[in-house]
Amino acid sequence: GYSIDNIKSVFEKDGENEYYSVYDYYYISSLGQLSLDITVVDQWFRPSKPSTYYANYTMSIDGEDVFMGDQLVMDEALKYLDKEIDLSKYDSDSNGIIDAVVLVTTLKIDGESDFYWAYRYWNYYTDSEDYYYEYDGVSANDYLWASYEFIHEDTLLTGDYSDTSIINPYTFIHELGHILGADDYYDTTYF
Repeated sequence: GYSIDNIKSVFEKDGENEYYSVYDYYYISSLGQLSLDITVVDQWFRPSKPSTYYANYTMSIDGEDVFMGDQLVMDEALKYLDKEIDLSKYDSDSNGIIDAVVLVTTLKIDGESDFYWAYRYWNYYTDSEDYYYEYDGVSANDYLWASYEFIHEDTLLTGDYSDTSIINPYTFIHELGHILGADDYYDTTYF
């Protein structure tokens, strides 16, 4: 039931849905000043271990256990893609870092754990020589992690992700906004 065409509809120019695609939203809201160059890979990647392994994976960094399962999945995916495509072409400002990586998972949404939710984060691997990896001469830092289920999100209030006729890029637009530098403009103190 997962469709790469639905992911393309969410991200690419002129996505065919009742909402603006990620590309369209940022192009229109920037008055044509931001034209994102988005590539949706035409294949699925399956990590080497079950999702529960990654959901519980931590590494000790500076004496503190840090959740790293999502970053481990990203590293595996980029190592896989490194053999298939030239990842250096996704470094548009030539700073040695891929501009952004978006990982769309097939995990079920669960607000009780970040691993099963949507967020933007930074890769610890680029911040420490001990965990630094390169793919085609570039590393990865900013990334967006979100479940495919968010594509079918009816509304934020109902939390219904079952209507597969709905194509809703809202969560992906929101999280990509963080990669572009935007803060959350709602009250986050209730967490």
